[in-house]
Amino acid sequence: MKKYTIIIFLVILSLISFGSFFVFAVDSSPEAVLTPSQSTEEDKDIQELKERVANKVAEIRKKDQKALSGYANVKDGKISLKDTEDMEYTVTIDESLSKVYRISGSTKKEIKPSDIKTDTYMIVTGPVVDKSVSANFIFVDDVYIVQSGKVMEINKEDYYIKIMSQDKEEYILDIETSTKQNMLNMKTLEIEKSGFSKIKEGDTAHFTAINSKTEKNSSNRFTAQKILVIPQEYFMK
Repeated sequence: MKKYTIIIFLVILSLISFGSFFVFAVDSSPEAVLTPSQSTEEDKDIQELKERVANKVAEIRKKDQKALSGYANVKDGKISLKDTEDMEYTVTIDESLSKVYRISGSTKKEIKPSDIKTDTYMIVTGPVVDKSVSANFIFVDDVYIVQSGKVMEINKEDYYIKIMSQDKEEYILDIETSTKQNMLNMKTLEIEKSGFSKIKEGDTAHFTAINSKTEKNSSNRFTAQKILVIPQEYFMK
């Protein structure tokens, strides 16, 4: 009986020893669970890698950013832009990302892509690939011409004047109620508000007008936005 008791005791001792060894072996294996400090360190490395990749992508995108300007051509709801060198670009608009603004003086107002019409002058910024630009921002604006010349003809029936510029180019200016008219006062030499009836042939006129493709025609006719008239008497002093 003693003999069997000793044997059973030895077996139990062996199992306990083997169990301890097994636990130790598992804890020492390469697949052991990471400690909190090790896990935090790896998370930190992954986050730094993500930031480096994001910065690189942002840098690449920034390099690809370009600004194109020209007149729009709208057909079947699709917009293209033709620049001053007659290069045409397809404008891709993402309604959730692209922003469209109308510029008026020093202010801007957000509008819809559908507000862009053929011959609208616009500036498009975004990545350009081949002949396509993915629009980040579209700015709809007016192109102004600024010129001066001598008044050669006054039409009091249709309210327009003809001006010959210094480079011998002729302009026809429609004077509308919205046109801001000013004239140099010969007595005080101050600029004052004026009217169409006070303009004379021989006067010098400085003007600004919208250089719109839809407005401009072969006769070089524009609606004057602002006009400043210097009476011819001023140059006779």
